[in-house]
Amino acid sequence: MGRGAVVASDAGFVLSLQPSKLGGNQIKIWHKDGSVSGYAHTAASVKLGVWVSEGQVIGRTDLSGNSEAPHVHYTFRLSANASPVDPLSHLPRRNNYPVQGPSLFCLF
Repeated sequence: MGRGAVVASDAGFVLSLQPSKLGGNQIKIWHKDGSVSGYAHTAASVKLGVWVSEGQVIGRTDLSGNSEAPHVHYTFRLSANASPVDPLSHLPRRNNYPVQGPSLFCLF
C-alpha cells in the first residue's frame, strides 16, 4: 500500500512535530480560532512554526508508532489543552479531507 499525502484541514501555524509511542510521527497545527488539528502516523514535510494553508500537503502517511499500514489519525481540539471533539463538524464542507491517495482515513 502506498503512502498518501496528508493535507492541512485549515490554515494555521505548525505548533509541534513530535513522535509518540502509539501515534508515531505527529503534526499539530494551531488555527486562528485557537483550535488545534492533529495528524498522527505522518512523516512531516513542513517545519515547526511555519504557516500552512488549507489543503496544503504537510506530510505523508507512514508506519511510525503502533501501525501496520499507512494511515493517519486526525484529531481536532477546540483549544490546545482541550479534549478531542468530533472532527467531522469542523472539516471544510468540501471533499478536502486530510488524506489524499491510497491510505486509510481514521478519525479520532
